[in-house]
Amino acid sequence: NSQSSTLIWLGVLSTDMGDFARARSCYEQALDLTRRTGYRYHESYALSNLGSNANYQGDYPRAIRFIEQALLIAREIDNRLVECLCLNNLGPVNLNQGDYQSSCKNYRQSLEIAQITGHRRMEASASTGVGHALLKMDDFAAAVPPLNHAIRIRRELKEVHLFESLALLAHIYHDLGDKEQAME
Repeated sequence: NSQSSTLIWLGVLSTDMGDFARARSCYEQALDLTRRTGYRYHESYALSNLGSNANYQGDYPRAIRFIEQALLIAREIDNRLVECLCLNNLGPVNLNQGDYQSSCKNYRQSLEIAQITGHRRMEASASTGVGHALLKMDDFAAAVPPLNHAIRIRRELKEVHLFESLALLAHIYHDLGDKEQAME
């Protein structure tokens, strides 16, 4: 379990550094190990991250396959946190394919689970995703509240991804012609 956990976190770090090939290798090694040991939690986590990795590389069908496998396992083992992660990883895949309705649905489901489980970072991420999907659907008025919610959480947590939520909100205000609010 600790070896698969280490491999998964090395994959996350590699992803953060933009080394997607190394990240994929780490996730694949973790997946192989978890399947041999039967540790379903890490299996679903590794699959979801492989899906996210495939999304970064533009391989959307592969991303969906991995994430849907992970989601199935997360639900089988009744792990709400991994289910939340899977839905949050599925959101950008659908967003990147232009399926904004499905993306918004994925993020809303993830947001609901994050709020139930009390996972504030995931709540902020899912709220940002909801806002982003609504922005892509040109529903600016509906996009502002989830982005403001994400900003409040990310400020509270002093999270590094605060800029993502702020940038999306600024984009909305810019598109609405409120340059002053966009700069704020």
